[in-house]
This record gives sequence, structure tokens and C-alpha cells, in this order.
Amino acid sequence: MIVSSSIKVRVIQGRNLLACDSNGKSDPYCVLWIHNGSGEKKKTHKKRKTLSPHWDEQFVFPVNNPTTEMLNIEVFNHDDIGKDDAMGGCRIPLLGLTTNIEKALWFPLSTQGEIEVGITAIGFDSSGLHPQQAAEMAYMEGKTMDPTQIPIAAPPQRCILG
Repeated sequence: MIVSSSIKVRVIQGRNLLACDSNGKSDPYCVLWIHNGSGEKKKTHKKRKTLSPHWDEQFVFPVNNPTTEMLNIEVFNHDDIGKDDAMGGCRIPLLGLTTNIEKALWFPLSTQGEIEVGITAIGFDSSGLHPQQAAEMAYMEGKTMDPTQIPIAAPPQRCILG
């Protein structure tokens, strides 16, 4: 039995972002992806003329191995003419997330400013492992857990850590 895990990512807001336009502001948007072979990138809507954007947009990504994969977020300034400007980025580890409980934190960007992101694990166990990995490890350690019997998760709860 193959159990799929995923994360729900909520890009909440940014603050103190880099000013890229001549008016002292930026038109920021975020690009998100996980390096897991899917190549799937998603992006938020752009917010005009701000250094403190509020997005509150949600995305879901499949996760193959939360112990090694990371959520990548790059922030760009939209330009009507020419190439969009990179404003910085961050990499967020997935290990240690708790299933169905959102972990919302501020993450510093590589240049200036930070973004607030909420991440909810879907189908992880309490150790942050994919359920199938946890079941197989328990089975190999001689515990009685049958690796084909994976519990169904409870409804999501919200928890803000900071």
C-alpha cells in the first residue's frame, strides 16, 4: 500500500521587503516548489506598490520524503517591461511537522525582509516521517505495527508558534 503525503502551504504576508521600483516600493509575488522530481512550481498573485504584502494564499504540494525535502520560496518584483527582479528567498525544512496542525512562522529572506508562512503536514506521523516510512521502521524494529495499516488523520487544527 502506498500512502501519499503532502503539505498545505499558506503564504500569509511579507514585511520589510526590498524596494525594487523607482517609487520606493515593489510589486511582490512568491514562487514556491519542492525538489522532489515533480517539478511543480506555484505562485501567488502579485501585490502592487508595497513592501508589506498580504497574500493569504494556499497551495498543496506532494511530499515523497519529509526528512530530506524542503519547501523553496523565492520572492520576485513584477516588472511590466523586462525581467522580474529577484527579491530574495528561503528554504524551509519539512521535518518535524505535525499532521493536521498548521505551523505558522516568519522566515528571513536571503536579501532583506521576511515572509510569514503556515505549513500543514497531511499524512505525516508525529516524527515528521511519511506514514509508510514510520510503519516500515516500526515493523523492522520488531514492533507489532503492520506497515499496511496506516491510521486516518483527524481534522486540521490551527496553531501559531512564534
